[in-house]
Amino acid sequence: MSKIEEIAKYIKSERTANNQFKILTGHLCPENAKEAYLAQYEYHRISGRGSISGYKIALSSKVIQDFCGINNPIAGGLFADEIFQTPHKLVAKGPRGLGLEFELAIKVGKDIKPGQNNLNETTAKEYIDWVAPAFEMISDRDANYSKLDPLTMIADNAWSAGVVIGSSILSWRDLDFTNLKASLTWNSEFPLEANIMASDPFASFAWVVNLVTSFGKTVYKGNTIITGSVLKTRTPKIGDKIKYEIDKLSKVEIIVV
Repeated sequence: MSKIEEIAKYIKSERTANNQFKILTGHLCPENAKEAYLAQYEYHRISGRGSISGYKIALSSKVIQDFCGINNPIAGGLFADEIFQTPHKLVAKGPRGLGLEFELAIKVGKDIKPGQNNLNETTAKEYIDWVAPAFEMISDRDANYSKLDPLTMIADNAWSAGVVIGSSILSWRDLDFTNLKASLTWNSEFPLEANIMASDPFASFAWVVNLVTSFGKTVYKGNTIITGSVLKTRTPKIGDKIKYEIDKLSKVEIIVV
């Protein structure tokens, strides 16, 4: 068994057992980001969670990077069986360390093949079908945030636990994203607002696509890319009713059960 296979098998066993997140050490520690991503892709293959139907960026904002003690973004895969449409009932007693993040989801409009991996925030727009607000579910498995390692997080699929997507905004090209606001309503709390561009979504989309295609993979038409949270991660509790809305254009809703 190769080292890549060993890492992936270990990640699968840890996730299946719902054990607390631990940094990879010894012979299982990836030497670099390339080895960590190869282990992640092997985990996708053996996880038993189904096929990959998209990708996520994590740690894309300076705020979240500082919070986690990491200075660069990372990416993970989205499993088809873990992509849901609004409204959605979220089971609180699911993956260990469940958290919600508040993002822009982008639907890929045409295949992006290896060799087309030089996209930027402008050219990437040619490959976008529509956008929508989204909740990302993460599972940090009660990680100790003072002892995080980006290579372990990469191998562990960037803590991806699924996504809930709102109704599509087909006229996104006509929007002024510079001034586009999102609002988060959590139960009866006063709504929180954020600027959609706080996560630099189109640059994030390009970054994820460039990374995935650099490993010889195609990002397929119909795939979903989520582009980073504009607000701090929160922990859902049973009974919570949560709505995330983009400027009255589209909303995504969750009830926690």
